[in-house]
Amino acid sequence: MIVASLIFTFFLSLYLFFYYANFFQKQYYNLSRFLKLVQEKFHFHFTRFVWFVLFITITFLPHFFQGMIWIKWILILPLSWLVYYRKINDKIIPFKITKRIKRMIIQYSISYALFAFILLLLKANAEWIPLLYRLCFGIFFILTCLINQGFEKILQWHYKKKAKRKLQKCLNLKIIGITGSFGKSSTKFYTKQILEQSYSICCSPKSYNTLNGLLITINQQLHLSHQILLLELGIDQVKGMNKYIRFFDFDIACVTSIGMQHLSTFKTIENIESEKIKLLQHLKPYQTAIINLDDPRIVAHLDEIQAQKITISSTKKADIYATDIQIKATGTSFTLHLFNQIYPLKIRILGRHHMNDLLMAIAIAKVLQMEDEKILKRLKTIKNLEHRLELKKEGLWQIIDDSYNSNFNGFKEALAVLKTASTKKILITPGLIELNDLNHEINQNLASEIKKSCDFVALIGANSFSIYKQLIQEKYPKKNIEQFRTYLEAWSYLKNNFIDQKITILIENDLPDTYLK
Repeated sequence: MIVASLIFTFFLSLYLFFYYANFFQKQYYNLSRFLKLVQEKFHFHFTRFVWFVLFITITFLPHFFQGMIWIKWILILPLSWLVYYRKINDKIIPFKITKRIKRMIIQYSISYALFAFILLLLKANAEWIPLLYRLCFGIFFILTCLINQGFEKILQWHYKKKAKRKLQKCLNLKIIGITGSFGKSSTKFYTKQILEQSYSICCSPKSYNTLNGLLITINQQLHLSHQILLLELGIDQVKGMNKYIRFFDFDIACVTSIGMQHLSTFKTIENIESEKIKLLQHLKPYQTAIINLDDPRIVAHLDEIQAQKITISSTKKADIYATDIQIKATGTSFTLHLFNQIYPLKIRILGRHHMNDLLMAIAIAKVLQMEDEKILKRLKTIKNLEHRLELKKEGLWQIIDDSYNSNFNGFKEALAVLKTASTKKILITPGLIELNDLNHEINQNLASEIKKSCDFVALIGANSFSIYKQLIQEKYPKKNIEQFRTYLEAWSYLKNNFIDQKITILIENDLPDTYLK
């Protein structure tokens, strides 16, 4: 009976494993961040408590356990997995069964085997094994995470050696590094679009911006025929840049911006500034730094950068700059000043804050000696990165998808784009997160901009309550505000109430509900 109980408990516990592994994955497999999230976000929930008591009651009635074990398998396990399925699929960024998660499943099974071995030695009472393991689950999950982190370090060491050998074989390869508090994915995407018809490019996919992600890109996608390796560098803590500048020898590097993203892990804006700027400070004199003159925190370090410099700006004169910028919900027109040449342009990219990202991409193309004519031709076909002010159409609805944006300036620019729409203007947002103690203050400041730009506001999660309070305080019509637990609930409400109307919807900072509960 004890073996049957252990098997039953293992499969039942997989629900808990996948549920918490989802949050662990969302915290970039960082155990300290995961534990902090658990401490901050998980509170007593009456419904969950009732389910827990129900499962315990069914499981631990001795006669039921002895005589109807298969009924338990039929009833309890499917119910548990139904709860798991609903919770995991409630996330906008879905839980992914990656190779690392598969390794975690094996490692979790090993830690559970240790638990089972101890109970078999002690000849424990089979009836109480599920309850005992439920109470001890947190310990075994943390043990699994620790085993996983140790194993991944060994695996990373192997991948680093393999990637280093591959890079040494690519003698003519130009390595481009892009970092910043925001705008780095867009800059990478625009750079790829401009260069890809003239050069053979290996580019880190989507938002792969950790060292592990970049090593995977090199080991699986880089070939000797590639001329350019285009990399996005993500950091969220002090000394986070060190691993990149030790491993890569960048030919071209740029810091798109310095802002308050990840303030909760960096602690101060000064820490963010000093860490981001390291990328440019470590460049050699024969390498090139792209300088954003519109960011005073970057400009303050100009004298510390020994590399050759190309400056860009959308507000003042620079080596490459833009003037006469006109933003509409259908596209952007501007005048491009490319060193000594002037070109009037109209492009499909939305949002003024994307202008500097585009100018950085143009600067990278010029460093690689790409001709103006080819650059202009590519600019006419360039499009926004997916989920970054991406324009979509769904029936009568025009949708501005800015769901991957999570910074204050980008939020304001997205609202400015929404304001130009000629139809009813609707915003869906949870507000901004990861701004430490400034979350409340900044979300309140956003409320004033929202009031000027939106006819209806759908707020998601507890994080957005400060926006709600500020909107009410500024006498925004209460009937035009709705609050929802999740993005999916908000979307369902819009479909039920606006499906036959012409509207423009801005989806802003659509974060996984990990942050919203």
